Amino acid sequence: THLVLPEHQWLICSGFEQKNGILVASGGLDCECSIYSLENAHNDPSAKAIADLRQHDGYVADLAFLDGGSKILTASGDSQCILWDVNTQIGTKVFSGHDGDVVGISVDPTNPSVFLSAGIDNKIKAW
Repeated sequence: THLVLPEHQWLICSGFEQKNGILVASGGLDCECSIYSLENAHNDPSAKAIADLRQHDGYVADLAFLDGGSKILTASGDSQCILWDVNTQIGTKVFSGHDGDVVGISVDPTNPSVFLSAGIDNKIKAW
């Protein structure tokens, strides 16, 4: 059992990297996505994030790891989704098109380059 203590103001979402099982991420009202190593957390539950992804202008509502943890996709209250390179901590692509907060994402398990986003505009978009 591992315990991670994110530093978000109002934690909203979390995600687990499925391939290697080493990384977890969290998002909250502070408009950022933080990534933690379970290897670090095993020894120290108060271990700091290994990456803090900051580009959203709204809360981070949902997230999903891609490509074995080298990328992460975030959905936000700023009406956008962002695809991030975890190593460089840079948003590599912004997906805009909702008319309100994006509150959920789902990655196609057979084709991870395709995902759905759900917004409070009552729309589900395929990207």
